[in-house]
Amino acid sequence: MKSFVGKATYHFRSVRFPKPVSVFAKIAHPVTLLAKLILMVTPIVSAAEPQKDCRLRMLASISIDRSSRSGPTIPIVVQNIPVRAWVNTQSAFSVIDQQAVERLGLKTWKLGPGTPGMSWGGNQVTGYTIVPAMSLGNARFKDRTMLLTPTRSRSSSGMDPLVDTPIAYLGMDVLTSVDIELDLGHDKINLFSPDHCSGQVVYWADRYDVLPMRRGVLKDLYFVMELNGKKLQTQLSTGDWSSSLFANVASKLYAWDENPSGRQSMTGENGSSGSSRAMTLTAGGLTVLNAQIRLRKPDPCVSAARLSTDNHGAFGFDGCNGVSPLHLGMNVLTKLRIYLSTAEQKMYLTATDAHQETSDSAEEMTQRPGNQ
Repeated sequence: MKSFVGKATYHFRSVRFPKPVSVFAKIAHPVTLLAKLILMVTPIVSAAEPQKDCRLRMLASISIDRSSRSGPTIPIVVQNIPVRAWVNTQSAFSVIDQQAVERLGLKTWKLGPGTPGMSWGGNQVTGYTIVPAMSLGNARFKDRTMLLTPTRSRSSSGMDPLVDTPIAYLGMDVLTSVDIELDLGHDKINLFSPDHCSGQVVYWADRYDVLPMRRGVLKDLYFVMELNGKKLQTQLSTGDWSSSLFANVASKLYAWDENPSGRQSMTGENGSSGSSRAMTLTAGGLTVLNAQIRLRKPDPCVSAARLSTDNHGAFGFDGCNGVSPLHLGMNVLTKLRIYLSTAEQKMYLTATDAHQETSDSAEEMTQRPGNQ
């Protein structure tokens, strides 16, 4: 590792030599002349710049609740009111329930006529709100735009939209405005400041793999993973218990519909069921064997899209934005520990039980809330 003590600055002074009398007079005092020349070119060294603190600054360590069928939920604070929200890594946008918006007294607006059509839960999204203040632990967010989900009929059952159920889905627009560590195998999500030294984020293990994070047209996050040797654009899907592959992709790339052998029935932690197959996932030097991949029915957008390869040789959908062929659900994500570095646009990942074998401790690499 290179070490920089300071930056040398050279100042060259104009020197007026006396009119020479003779050559011998010039070298009468060689030591004096040498001293003058040394002074002319000696660098003036500035004070050493302070060394950058490379420790990660933790903003929040949040316990997740996996009891909801719609995915893990976390506590958040909206307009100084404690509520809960789902973590929705597969979506580029965050959404909030319209009844909760009304209870919070937030203003709403209609989407402009030029806005691309968007749906949520099979319903068309037509409006949005701006949340002035929201926080996740010590991570604070101001003036966040959130799409409105259609109103749910909860008032008739006596349910409070701010207390009895999560009010929002936090997408990658919020989650990747800071660095996020998904430690789902230990029911934790940790948030960090993105201001850190490059490549120094994996504090829990000595060995890890690094993948580029890529953004789609809608700023959705995806990366490239191999499934049984074929490269696929892949999304993290915390909202699904099972990992899934669209049926049209399975048919074209893996002849899944022509070869029923190996299929088995799969029932997820959230009660979902379907046909699945044990397949091998590979990312860099990390391999997940016998990952259960469920067949996913394509929606009209996916059905009409053309399956093509990108510049990295990975299959994706041409003509259907915001969706990838492969979704990694909680059955795989709980076996991985993932750090999303926003500034670097990189994803660091290890097995969930990876640990350090050196003397460097995690405490030396991180600053936790209240200890900064």
